[in-house]
Amino acid sequence: MGILWICAGLLQAFTVSRSDIAPYIFIAIGILYLSWYVYRSKVPYIQVKGNKLVIHNFWRENITLTELCHLEENAGRVYLKTHSKKIRFQTYLIEPQASEELLSYLRTER
Repeated sequence: MGILWICAGLLQAFTVSRSDIAPYIFIAIGILYLSWYVYRSKVPYIQVKGNKLVIHNFWRENITLTELCHLEENAGRVYLKTHSKKIRFQTYLIEPQASEELLSYLRTER
């Protein structure tokens, strides 16, 4: 998808006037798409590090598993709650085998 945005931006850059900003916006959007793709392929979506569960989204969220007091599953999303925090992650972004292992671990951890 990012490559299409970059191609559209380059095509417009060569066909419209130099003062038009739209081609450069298309190129910037394409670079953002490509960088997000590279980031997602290098960094795993979810990790368990010690007693912390770390979720890598646009920003990094973590929750301490020993403080976990409620686990809620709803339509492919899992909500983890402590007394001070609530985070969510989406199970369809995880391999099915790993998702089941993680959910069974979280159910027994409570």
